[in-house]
Amino acid sequence: NYKKDDAFAIYLRGSIKVLEKDYDSAKNFYLKALKIQKNIPELYINLAFIYESIEENYDEAINLLRTAVKNGINEFLVHNNLAYALIENGEIKEAEKILNYYKENSSPLILTSKGIIAFRRDEVRRGDSYFTRAISQLDGDLKILANQYWLSEKISYYIRKNKITKAKDLCSK
Repeated sequence: NYKKDDAFAIYLRGSIKVLEKDYDSAKNFYLKALKIQKNIPELYINLAFIYESIEENYDEAINLLRTAVKNGINEFLVHNNLAYALIENGEIKEAEKILNYYKENSSPLILTSKGIIAFRRDEVRRGDSYFTRAISQLDGDLKILANQYWLSEKISYYIRKNKITKAKDLCSK
């Protein structure tokens, strides 16, 4: 049981729904919590995850995360997720402006986002460097996930450059 006006409790119910992979219900809980309280950073991060990763609705994620920043939430995860949504929406320069606030040796998430930008700009060595540095700071599932992102970006680069054999070689690894 929870109070109908307890935004954090509603947010937690949404988080449980994410764990259950019931993203529509999670989204509804998050939106309800957001109407009640606007200063829960994780609320923006988790709702943006649904918009970005589940719905691939980058415009909605961008709007939500920009609202978070306007509301004074300056968590680096909000900035990184905003940068990622901008990258996926083709707004590389805007994403880079956000990421440039973070030092080169920063979080593996920031380094991964910078690596994605490098690959999208056809800067393979720079992208490799960012991903290598990010992965060296990770372990377990996060390391596997970062490696998958790296591989995906590299394959996409080779496909864009019409180097299909190299892309296929990477797929077989």
